[in-house]
Amino acid sequence: MTQSTSNSSLINEFDLEKVSDVVSKATFFKMTSSCKSKGQKNAMLTLEYLYYVRHECSSRKFYGGSAAEGTNLEDCDIDYMIVDSNITACKERDQAKNIEGQFFILDTSVCRPGFARLIPVKLDPNIKTIFNDHGKTIADMLETIERDKTFLSNDKIVDLLMDFLRKTKTADTPTKTSRHGPSATAANIDTYGLIKKRLGASLKRDYAFGITLYEWPIEGYEWINRKRKYEWPSPEFIEKITKLKCHVVAVGDKMSPTSSLEWRVSFLLQERELVWNFNNTQLQCFILMKNILKKFLHPIAPEELSSYHMKTILLWQSENNAQHLWQPKNLLRCTINCLLFLKHCIEKRYLEHYIDRRKNLFSYRFENHIFKENMIKCIDEF
Repeated sequence: MTQSTSNSSLINEFDLEKVSDVVSKATFFKMTSSCKSKGQKNAMLTLEYLYYVRHECSSRKFYGGSAAEGTNLEDCDIDYMIVDSNITACKERDQAKNIEGQFFILDTSVCRPGFARLIPVKLDPNIKTIFNDHGKTIADMLETIERDKTFLSNDKIVDLLMDFLRKTKTADTPTKTSRHGPSATAANIDTYGLIKKRLGASLKRDYAFGITLYEWPIEGYEWINRKRKYEWPSPEFIEKITKLKCHVVAVGDKMSPTSSLEWRVSFLLQERELVWNFNNTQLQCFILMKNILKKFLHPIAPEELSSYHMKTILLWQSENNAQHLWQPKNLLRCTINCLLFLKHCIEKRYLEHYIDRRKNLFSYRFENHIFKENMIKCIDEF
């Protein structure tokens, strides 16, 4: 009996490896590969540089999400982060003397981990910002509460972005706008198929406004210095990533009474660099997880899980498993491991942010017991 069970297990494992190889090849040619991801990286960095030059170094546009990483499914949105070169935020007031332009201090005294309010310290009306192009100044974006406390309002900035997008005509169709987290979303039709490569396809662009941090936030130090059993990412790659700027984006903690005045710390540049460093199997596992999310998990509870959660699962699994595991014959095994980890996080209602471990990405999620149990049941079926 024991021998029979052992043989059956070996056969199943062998079959899994054969199927994994087939799925890996199919995914490589049809959906994603490190070649595609690196090609997308080069394209994005080129477009970002051209934008920076065209705007005379006064602002930057960074591409984020699946479209930037080369892991996009057919109907993905396009994400942008707009950053003004003349606005900076930092945690120390005395650093203002080293910075030209508008300067804000991060106030985390009443905020949950990963959020901060921005206190104006140095505002120079003679230095133009992106707001001047829309008939406003940065002072118009401030809000005073309790008579004497003034902060930069994320609501006012997103409202300005939405107003700008309403007046913008893209692909010869009217633009519908909405707010999605830190982003002002523009939705219209890709009439000529210039972007989606399909005539009349629905097209969404998410614009988030970000402010550059003077230095890495202290929350990121643990990620830089943590001990890694399998040395992923490598020490050399970690050093490279620490040279990239961090940002805060215009969205607050939705459960905070001062949510409209809070800003969320963003590691967009670091996270996309990590995905660009994935090998073929890691990227294909990411694609499989996103397809499972879209086709099976979203119909159960569309607001509970996102592709960002899938990315976080992949990042943790990449760090906590030996790199030799990530090869084509193990693709389905890696996907199963990711699903098991996802199931565990849903059960505990706790998923650590990959860089800032103080942040629980499942805060306020899976509070509905039925949704939670149905999601776990669906994962078990895999």
